[in-house]
Amino acid sequence: MVRLRFVSLILLLGACAQEESAAPAPAGAPAVDRDTWWNGATLRPSGKERILAPRELRALLAEARRRGFDADAAWYGQRSRWAYKRILSVDHEDLEANAGTGRRTLQSIEGFAAIWTRMAEARTPSDLIVELLDRYGGWVVEEEPIFLERDEYEVEKARLREAEKHLGRMESDPEYGAVHRALRHVKHSFHSDYPFLYIKTGPFLVFYSARDLQRDPEAEEAGETERVATRKEYYRRRLEAWSAVYGELLRDIRELYPEVWKKYGVDPDVIFHQWIFGERSWYVDFLERLRKEELAPPYRTGFYHGATGWAYLYEPGEGQEARVSEEALPETAAYLAAVQILRRWARDRRDPTVNHIDRSRHFWFKEGWPSFLAARRVKESPVGRILDQPDAWQLPSLESVVDRRSRIDVRPYLLAAGGDAPPPPDGGYTDLAWLLMCHLQARRPDACGRFLLSQIEGTGGRLESFEKSFGVGSAADWKKLERAVYARKE
Repeated sequence: MVRLRFVSLILLLGACAQEESAAPAPAGAPAVDRDTWWNGATLRPSGKERILAPRELRALLAEARRRGFDADAAWYGQRSRWAYKRILSVDHEDLEANAGTGRRTLQSIEGFAAIWTRMAEARTPSDLIVELLDRYGGWVVEEEPIFLERDEYEVEKARLREAEKHLGRMESDPEYGAVHRALRHVKHSFHSDYPFLYIKTGPFLVFYSARDLQRDPEAEEAGETERVATRKEYYRRRLEAWSAVYGELLRDIRELYPEVWKKYGVDPDVIFHQWIFGERSWYVDFLERLRKEELAPPYRTGFYHGATGWAYLYEPGEGQEARVSEEALPETAAYLAAVQILRRWARDRRDPTVNHIDRSRHFWFKEGWPSFLAARRVKESPVGRILDQPDAWQLPSLESVVDRRSRIDVRPYLLAAGGDAPPPPDGGYTDLAWLLMCHLQARRPDACGRFLLSQIEGTGGRLESFEKSFGVGSAADWKKLERAVYARKE
C-alpha cells in the first residue's frame, strides 16, 4: 500500500477549467436514458474521457442519485467506483472515496486500539510486531486513517490476531516467553553473525552454528534454501543424538540432592543458554569480540560467561587437540550446565546482584561438583585419568586441596615422582577436586546435600564449614580422610 497525495492538484484543476461542464441538465429538459446522460457527462464528443475535478465527480454521483439511477445497484456501483478511483488519484485519503471503493481502515479492525497499545508497550515484541509498529506507527500516532484494499485488510487483520496471540502466550506461558526473549537477544546481537539453528531440551536452549549454514548470496535461491535446510536437519539430528545429557543431569541432581531440588528446582520461566560453535576458529573469533582470552577450564571445550549466564562451547575437529576425546562436547555441555544451575541457585533472592558462590572459599566444590556430575554423563571422562597411576605422582595434602580459594592459584598439586611425566592440566587440581567429590558423594551423600545447600545460601564459606560438614575435627581426621580419598585410585 502506497500513501501518496498528489501535489499536482492545482494543475489538474486548471485543466478542468478548460473542459465542458458536467453540470446536470436544467429543469424541464427532455428525459434521456442513463447511459446517454452518463456518457455525455464523462466523455467529450470525440469519445475521449473528460478530466473532472473531485467536486465535479461528487456532483455527478449526486445527480445520478437524484435521477434515481442508483436503483440499479450494479450500474451505479460500477460508475461510483470509477468516480471514486479518480478522486483517490488526487486525494488518496478521501474518506468517502475510500469507502466507496470498498477500502477500509486498519483502525476499523475490531479491537485495534487495545491490540495496538499492547504491541507498543510489549517489552519483548516479536518480529511481526516490530514490523507492524515500524510500518504503521507514525500514522497511528498522528491519528491518520490507514486505508487498505479488501485483500490487504484481511491480511493485516490476520497479522494483528497473530500478534495478539503472541502477546497472550508471552503473558501466560513462561517457557514460551523465555525462549522468545533468548531468540530476540540472538537476532539483535553479534550472535546473529554466525548462522545457527537451535533445539529446546528441558530448560536448556542449545544453539549450534556452522559455516555451511551460511547462505551463498550468489547461489540460486531455491537450491540454496534447500541446501541450508538439509544441513540444518543434519546438525539437528547430531545435537539430538547426545542432548540427552541435559535430562540425565537434571535427573541425577534430583535423585542425589532431593531436598535441594525440592527447595530450588528449575522454574518454568528459567532458560539456560548454551551456544556451540561447529569449529574452534569461530569460537576464538567470538572470544575476541567479547574481548576475552581463552577461558575454557582444563579438559573442557568451552566456558561459562558470568556477565550473561550463557555457556559457549566449540566442537573439536578430527585429530584436533589429542587431549580432547570424542565425548568432550557432551561432557563439557554437562559440566557447564551444572555450573549454570549452581550459579542460578546461588543467586541471592533479595539482591540478584549477589551470588553466594562468588563469595564461597570452597573452590574445590565449585570445580569438583560440576566435574563429578559431568563425568557421570559419558563413558570415558578425561578427568581423573592422570590419577590412574598414583605412584607416578607425589600427592599433596588433602587439606591444601580444600584450602584453595580461587582459580588464580595456579601452583602445581601433582608433582612427578620420577620420569618425564608431563605436567597435568591446572596442576592436577581439577582431577583432585573431582576425586574428593566422588569420595564424599559415595560415603557421605547426606552431608554433600547439606554442604551444597550451604554453598547456595552462603552459610558455609570457610574451611571450618568443610570440617564441620564432613566430620574432620583434627589433624588425624584429615589424614584419615586423605588416605581414604587417595585410596580410591590405587
